[in-house]
Order: sequence, then C-alpha cells, then structure tokens
Amino acid sequence: DWKILALHFSLQFYDAAQGNNVIQSYIPDDTIDTKVTQHNQFNQETDEAHEEDMEIGYDDRPPTPTYEGLEQRFIDEIMKLVGERSDKEDAEFARHNERIAEINEEFQEKLSSLRALQETRREEFLRKELQARSNQYQDGKRNHFPTMKVAD
Repeated sequence: DWKILALHFSLQFYDAAQGNNVIQSYIPDDTIDTKVTQHNQFNQETDEAHEEDMEIGYDDRPPTPTYEGLEQRFIDEIMKLVGERSDKEDAEFARHNERIAEINEEFQEKLSSLRALQETRREEFLRKELQARSNQYQDGKRNHFPTMKVAD
C-alpha cells in the first residue's frame, strides 16, 4: 500500500511543480481511495497467508539454486527419465514375451494335431499296404499252386 501512496504523493508534487492547483491534489480521489482500500485488503490477506505458511514451515521464496544444486536436479531428472524409459522397455519386453509364448503355444497345438493326423494316415497306409501284400500273397499262392482238377 505504500507504493500507491508514494505514487499518489509523487503525482501531487509533480502537479505542484507544473503549477497546477496543489490544494486540489491533496484532496483524495474516490478511485484512489478504493484502490488503496483494495490494495490494503489484498496485502492483509497475503500477510495472513504468509503467516500461515510460516507456521507450517513454508518459505515465500525458495533458495537461489547453486550450480551443484542445478547439477544434482539435472542428474535426478535424468535418472527419473532413464527409470521411466527402462520401465516402459521392460513392459514392452514382457508384452513381447507373452506374445511369443502365445505363438509358441499355438504352434505346439498345430504341431500336435498335425502329428496326430500324420499318425492316422500312416496307420491307414500301413493297413492298406498290409492288405495289398496279403492279397498279393494269396494271389501268388493260388497261381503258384493251381488247384488240381480231377477228371470225372
């Protein structure tokens, strides 16, 4: 509030130096009074908030950063970013491993069904081969030893 009053009085002295009516300048203007009142009220609220902060332990202004402090803050931020990046990479790596496991499981299921199909086809092939050889053997046996017909 002292700034407004100082400004008000400096304007009055400037007017007096310019030859304006000084008496009228000393009469407070209503707009200046309302501004001064508002400014005083704001300063009072700010002072109360500052006192509350001081009771809690806050300081209005943080200490000016030193080179070492800035360097440490920079290093801390870098470490934080590196940690976040590492966490993201780990999460992505885990997702890839899960997907690889899913693909492997699907492959194993397909391989099992393919092996089962191959086994049934092999058994059918061997059964047909056995039947064909058995028929061939029977045909060869009949042709090799023809049945004798006895004349009546």
